[in-house]
Amino acid sequence: MATDCATKLTQAKDALHALLIGEQIVSVTVNGRATSYGPSNISMLRRYIAELETECGNTTKGHAGPISFHG
Repeated sequence: MATDCATKLTQAKDALHALLIGEQIVSVTVNGRATSYGPSNISMLRRYIAELETECGNTTKGHAGPISFHG
């Protein structure tokens, strides 16, 4: 299942990238069902990616959290 989740996440991120560089319509297929996204659906696609990251156990998004300095 982790591989399936990782595959879906990769497809969704690739679709977001395509929209951000100017594609007008992208499609993501999950379990044989295709969903199309356009520029007006970028926020929906970002939410889907966030859900997949949680589902896949990839909750860190490139940062470890706040930094504290103690002196």
